[in-house]
Amino acid sequence: MMTRSLLVWTAALALASSVDAATKVAVIELGPTGTVHRANAGHPETSAAGVTSFFQALHGGRKLQESGMAVVPDLFNKPESSVVVSISGADLENMPELNAMMSNEDETVGHLKCHGKKSKSILNGVKNVDNVEDISSLKLSVESKAKESGISGVSFQVADKEQAADVDAQVSGMIKDMKKSCKENGNKVVLHLMVEDITEDEHDANEFTSHRRLQEDDGDENNGYYGYKYYNAYGELITTYKTMFQIQYFNVVLWTALGLVITLIYSFTLMLGMPLMPDTLLFGESAKVPLDE
Repeated sequence: MMTRSLLVWTAALALASSVDAATKVAVIELGPTGTVHRANAGHPETSAAGVTSFFQALHGGRKLQESGMAVVPDLFNKPESSVVVSISGADLENMPELNAMMSNEDETVGHLKCHGKKSKSILNGVKNVDNVEDISSLKLSVESKAKESGISGVSFQVADKEQAADVDAQVSGMIKDMKKSCKENGNKVVLHLMVEDITEDEHDANEFTSHRRLQEDDGDENNGYYGYKYYNAYGELITTYKTMFQIQYFNVVLWTALGLVITLIYSFTLMLGMPLMPDTLLFGESAKVPLDE
């Protein structure tokens, strides 16, 4: 037990001292608003699969969006185009303009966040993605994608600290110009600015440490609680246990459906047992009305 505890704490300290990335997405409406709404009950933390489900639901895909997310698409008002602009290998501390967009709620509809490097996994759910190597052609590529219907993407890799400042100026200026152009032309375009921040995420490290301590305290009982588990295509752990929301939602749907079925059966029973009365208008004699000659 001492050896196991020592290994767990060593791994936790190694993770806490290492650089852990966080993938952040800012949802920005460039043209007329109303295609995306901020959910008051939602939270920005989600998974790569959750971000992909939001992209698909925004353009009328068959896959339902995961519950509890910070942004949701409008049911009737859909955008003409969506562009995912992926900036990977970046340090938001060296990019003040983009860092403000990732934290300022006034300039965006909402934010989404995935712990770890998830930009490639998210872009796998976008069919039309261009990899841009020259920062000078980034704006032209994004503007070209904004003219296409549906969802598309543009990916760019930041090389160093000096280039990060150039990317920060280019992208912030590009968003301002596209906002002005889309509002003048009335184009409904949604820009998903996705930045893979390489700065240390202390919350992830603390969460990992507390989670490992809980696992160590619970022992084998915790493993039995989670039961069967597996990793999906995004590298995320999937377990078969139900959350409190899923349990409550299942009970509401189940008992509502049973109540409607019982009401329908009872209505049919009353209709079948309804007594039949003779039709006096059809079989009775009609009153004679005297007519003036």
